Amino acid sequence: MMNGKLNEAQLEILKMFSHDLSEDQLMRFKKHLMEFKLQELSQALDRYMELENKTFDDLLNEHMRTPYKAESKAI
Repeated sequence: MMNGKLNEAQLEILKMFSHDLSEDQLMRFKKHLMEFKLQELSQALDRYMELENKTFDDLLNEHMRTPYKAESKAI
């Protein structure tokens, strides 16, 4: 969700790419941004797993859903 103010990364990207890009350049640019974001998320997950002393199997088997509570309603 966008708020009214751009952050430093957004401003830097706007300055660097203030000219038009071809369709191919735009697709490659988006790919690089997604690869960067994926790498950041992967590193964050690795840090979390190390701090919590968890393995990937632990994450796959962890039950994180909130228990369903049935409420009886009188009609």
